[in-house]
Amino acid sequence: MAFNSQKTKTNFTAAEPNSAELPSNPEPSKPENQSHEPYKTDERLKRKLRRRSGGPSSEKGKAKASQNSIKHGAYAAAPKPTDEYCHFESQVYGHLKPMGFMQEELVARISYAMWRSKQIQQYTMESVGWAELDEVQLERLASLLEFPFKAKFRPILNSPLNELELQRRLALFWRDALDGVGVSKVADIFAADERIKKIHKEGIKILDQKVMIQFNHENFFLAMDRVMIDARTASSSLGLKLTQTGALEPLVDYWVFRNSSRISIMRRRILVSNALQILCDPNIERAQNMADRSLNNLLQSFWLMKNTDMTSGRDINPTVPKQTASHLSVKQLR
Repeated sequence: MAFNSQKTKTNFTAAEPNSAELPSNPEPSKPENQSHEPYKTDERLKRKLRRRSGGPSSEKGKAKASQNSIKHGAYAAAPKPTDEYCHFESQVYGHLKPMGFMQEELVARISYAMWRSKQIQQYTMESVGWAELDEVQLERLASLLEFPFKAKFRPILNSPLNELELQRRLALFWRDALDGVGVSKVADIFAADERIKKIHKEGIKILDQKVMIQFNHENFFLAMDRVMIDARTASSSLGLKLTQTGALEPLVDYWVFRNSSRISIMRRRILVSNALQILCDPNIERAQNMADRSLNNLLQSFWLMKNTDMTSGRDINPTVPKQTASHLSVKQLR
């Protein structure tokens, strides 16, 4: 047995190399056919872990970075102790009537969960109220309306439409519409000028009325539409004069005056579309579901603790229905 162990030991013991045979500075072997340079490692990865960037280090920077992902208050750590929140929390305490330290802690968390759900709802409603038309949507509105003027006149589509003010400005413009009309010898321009002369006096009477309904003067406005199209395309003396001076505002006012109902309908349609996008926002929906799920779990834990004998585990009030988030809503605490 001693001979066998000695033999096994000698078989598995490596022979020690001669120190004289080893090179003083051994170099790593390289592949024979290596024709390219090795990949360069980013110098930043060679730094020690404690020297790499780990975010802000000051307390002010950490506090600011902690708010990076907060958009609507759904993931905020804790609400500030404002008077409104304190009043809300006191109402929750008065409704649930906690007894003991554990129940009070649960009610505090329930108050915060309900407040968070309320803040998400408030954010959603305010966002719907703030949904206004930006430049992209103005372009969309102008496209839907086939607005025939340049982009600089588009903001009037989003301004409150005051038909009486538009009528007053059109009346002032129409009084001087015949200045320089009828002097051109071009056949098309002369015919367009004749159309202006034909309705000029009638237009002054109609536009000077204090209460004027377009439907009652449909024939006049159909003829006026033709006159304004001629002016917009510079096919009349009036249009040439407005084009040369760059004063196209009367043409814009008339177009808005005639299309005021269409503008209101299209604006309303776009606003409703914006509101639906906000109400169907998956981020808001996910935050609301998370807040409601957390509230429901806390309420179930609270009522289980409130109706259970902690020593025996027996249900104290087996006939009383247990309340959940559907029984205790924000509306009941307003």
